[in-house]
Formats: sequence, C-alpha cells, structure tokens
Amino acid sequence: MSRLSNSHMTEYETLAVLIPTAEESQIKSFIERSRTLIEKNGGKHIQAQNWGIKKLGWERDGQTKGIYIQHRYLGKGGLVSEYERTLKIDESVMLRQTIALRKGVVSDTVETLNDELKPKKDEPSAA
Repeated sequence: MSRLSNSHMTEYETLAVLIPTAEESQIKSFIERSRTLIEKNGGKHIQAQNWGIKKLGWERDGQTKGIYIQHRYLGKGGLVSEYERTLKIDESVMLRQTIALRKGVVSDTVETLNDELKPKKDEPSAA
C-alpha cells in the first residue's frame, strides 16, 4: 500500500450561489474571505470565478436568480466541512455544493490562477 506524503491534497470545487442583489464589492469581499479561509486551514487557493447572474433551477428563498461563484482549491481533512459551515452561516449565500475533483494531488504541481471577479462579457447571463 502506498502512502501519500504531506504535500498530497485533494482538489475541490465549490459552487456558491449568492443573492442576486449582491454588489461588486460584496462579491469581491466574499471571494477574498473564501481565499483566506482556505489558506488559513492549510489549503491552496487555485482560482475563484464569478460566473455572473444566472437563473436558478428552482425558486430558493423567494429568488429565481443568483450570482454563481466557482472556487477551485486544494485541501485536506476537515477543510471542506469548515468551508461549508462558513458558507452556511453567510447570509449572502443561498446555495452551495462541493465536489472532489482529484485525490493525491501534489500541491507544488498545481498553478495558482488569477481570480475572475467579473463575469466574462461573451457569456450570456440572466437579466
């Protein structure tokens, strides 16, 4: 049986849906808080992307749209549960979902990308 070293982590993706009335400064602050939480808990922030306002698959808390934020990061152990706990108590977060993308990732081999704080212009978003 092979053992993974301390530098091996799991790559995760968390999709958070913020209230559609969140302002640009609130979105930027949300992304920065998420990055800080990951790094303070021994993880490695890869990238956060603002996908913009999109229609929800169903109404949630009286809302039919939300601002989608995708966050990719590396982490171990209880990092995801702490991150999800923090998202759950954040009043600007309507929905959240985390999936594991890859296990046994060596953190030094993963490039950190620039965050995308504004949605891309060529992607249609719900008005």
